[in-house]
Amino acid sequence: SVNGTKQLLDLVNIVYTDARGVPQTEFNVSLPWSKVVVLNPGVQTESVVATSFYGQLSCSIFNAAGQRVIASANTSNMATCAR
Repeated sequence: SVNGTKQLLDLVNIVYTDARGVPQTEFNVSLPWSKVVVLNPGVQTESVVATSFYGQLSCSIFNAAGQRVIASANTSNMATCAR
């Protein structure tokens, strides 16, 4: 999931790992953003990268039980979560 601020005329783009472990990009998303991804057997990489020109973003990855397993360390115009 990605939370934060989005200014007028700002673009927030997100790259996340899909079920096959392949990076996928969503452009000009609304905040807050979230996506449920069930990884295929053998896929271990979980990642979310969010970028913005002006906004302040943070990201988190949750497991199937809804527990946060990783979160971005700070809030900035680029948020990264990976494990």
